Amino acid sequence: MKLLLRFVLALVAFVVLLSPFSAIFTPPDPFSQLIFLGAVTPVTIPVAIVFVRRSYSLKCLYGYLLAVNVLVVPVGLVIGGIGIIGRAFVGRIASLGTLAGVVIVGVAYALAFHLVYRGGYARLKSGFA
Repeated sequence: MKLLLRFVLALVAFVVLLSPFSAIFTPPDPFSQLIFLGAVTPVTIPVAIVFVRRSYSLKCLYGYLLAVNVLVVPVGLVIGGIGIIGRAFVGRIASLGTLAGVVIVGVAYALAFHLVYRGGYARLKSGFA
């Protein structure tokens, strides 16, 4: 029973980690996004099985999920500001909505991975203490 609970929690976490891509690649229709998440679920099931069989920490996974959701906003603001500055200097440039969205999510994932799994948060906390 405990193994099944760990599997369900890991599956939910991995589906939620892929949910920003549904907002990037599908129209803002909730039905399209649910269909995208349903299509992604067969990919997350083997990942969740490997996660549970290797006994990785759910605490770290959910810490990573929280860090990603917190970091998406500041990273989006920074990349959006860089785009505004670029338009001020270059002039009118084409909209890069999908590419910018993928870059924002990718940078947020990389920063959250560094903070949670590579000890960046502990070093950051000790630097301010």
